[in-house]
Amino acid sequence: AQSVEKPSTRHATRDKTPQSFKGLQHNAPVVLIIGAPGSNRSEYAARVAKKYDGFVLLNMSDLLRKKVAESKGDELWDRIGKKIDQGEAVPQKACRELLYTAIHQHEGTSWGHVIVGYPRNQTQIADFEATVGRLDISILIDCTEQFCTKAVNDRYVKGQTTGTNRADDASDIFKIRMGYFKQNTLPMLKYLEDKVKLHVVRADADMVDRDADEDKIFTEITTAIDNALLIDGGARGSSLESAKQT
Repeated sequence: AQSVEKPSTRHATRDKTPQSFKGLQHNAPVVLIIGAPGSNRSEYAARVAKKYDGFVLLNMSDLLRKKVAESKGDELWDRIGKKIDQGEAVPQKACRELLYTAIHQHEGTSWGHVIVGYPRNQTQIADFEATVGRLDISILIDCTEQFCTKAVNDRYVKGQTTGTNRADDASDIFKIRMGYFKQNTLPMLKYLEDKVKLHVVRADADMVDRDADEDKIFTEITTAIDNALLIDGGARGSSLESAKQT
């Protein structure tokens, strides 16, 4: 695992609830991994967290599904579980409570945070920046819609044979999720690019007909993170405008 400078722990431990969470106690780096459904964003995020020594992975989808499973019979979380299965947006209050609780639980032991699945819109990113107080870089895994559609369909078919399929991978639900990404997450990306906090990682244009080179993509991701965390000046990377040209 690659090491980065461990954040300072000289401050005394503070008792912080999710409601009063304000800033990272030890100011550990924050990396966002962003992508449309089917972009393999969770897999890349997991690899990033494994590569950098002491970094913790915070996957919003996993946090939500775990909470739903643990809260069977709870009216609120049963309702949220149905929203997830139907491809609908989960209330921001529920997401931020889970995420900030998870960040708080790892404070003092984590050297960095790799977050995937949140924030997903401009309101959430504004709240995230104001609350967390640090964002080093956001990585967009830029894939064609055809690639994402095929990836999710393949996962759904495989899940049906193994009994592990997700309801939100069904084709009609996938369209809802992709629609949310286009309508809400894309404007957030422009906001991040304007703040020079976005690096766009491209896969090959003809990736629909064959597997993308995941190791090549991962190398570009980690190079951008290295530049943002270890080299002054950050990583600008490709722009959204270049991504729109395909």
